[in-house]
Amino acid sequence: MGRRLHALKGNLSSLFKGKGVLDLCNNDQQSHTNSSTFRKQKRKLILPTDVLIEIFSHLEDDYKTLQSCVLVNRAWCENSVPSLWAQPFLDLTPSTIIDVYLTCLTEPEKNYLIDNDIIGVPNRRRVPAFDYVSFLRHLSMGNLFSIVQRWTDRTQTKYF
Repeated sequence: MGRRLHALKGNLSSLFKGKGVLDLCNNDQQSHTNSSTFRKQKRKLILPTDVLIEIFSHLEDDYKTLQSCVLVNRAWCENSVPSLWAQPFLDLTPSTIIDVYLTCLTEPEKNYLIDNDIIGVPNRRRVPAFDYVSFLRHLSMGNLFSIVQRWTDRTQTKYF
């Protein structure tokens, strides 16, 4: 995986070499017209969204790297989360992932599960940051079964 990432980084570096993009988020910086002030402004490279998505799609098997990408900034988070959640039921997935998916249910669906003693009343109502269910692309039924089993073992004492 490291070799592919290094090659991809090299290709991107040569593609964008010398094409730094000004960070124009600060309105004070935009108002300066003096060329010497303009040159002193911090320059940074901003990768286009489609490039980020392409990079993250090559990292779908590298869970740790994708988790790090989520923490870089908002753009990286929004574009890496779909790859991170494309195949969430891997061998080492913690059972808490079921809790995340339960937050994605509608209120009637949650109430049905609560009313039928399938789940207990959650301690807090959370609104998910993303529609994680829509990102699911690969599902291993064996791993899903194992994770749900661990989740029920963990939550059985918590709710009942």
